[in-house]
Amino acid sequence: MVAEKSEPREFSSPPCFAHEFEDKLTNSETVDVLMELLEAARAGTRIAKEIRIQVKKLGEASVLLDLIDQIHRDEVFHCSMLGRAIESLGGKPSTEIGALYEKSMSIGDPGGRLAVLNRGQGWVSRKINQLVPQLRDTQLIEFLKKMRRTHDLNIEKTNIALER
Repeated sequence: MVAEKSEPREFSSPPCFAHEFEDKLTNSETVDVLMELLEAARAGTRIAKEIRIQVKKLGEASVLLDLIDQIHRDEVFHCSMLGRAIESLGGKPSTEIGALYEKSMSIGDPGGRLAVLNRGQGWVSRKINQLVPQLRDTQLIEFLKKMRRTHDLNIEKTNIALER
């Protein structure tokens, strides 16, 4: 029996594009990055709490207290959401606190601590920018984009407060 030559078949999705539909990170790698973000957010909550105590003792303006309270609320929310994201990927959220906390505690004045916290917020924003293009989970992407926008807004507000 002679095999007939068949016409070349065309595929609706060429295999050379398959890589565009896969995560660039494994679940485990994604959990590791989210864990870093969680530990940084946990450090942010602690730092904001410590700054608030210092600022209140100094009798500083309520505008600064409002900013610190907002940052604290944002970081608490981010800790909760990051923990859920980690669990949804099969991980167990760490209880560690990011190294930024110890660094900020070595600084005595609240303005210096706020500047360290602000740099940490910038690090988180950059880390999210690197992570998002490597993900496909739309809910996680949307949460991380909102988290980045919140950090960027807090950075702007903090820069203004530090200039005063």
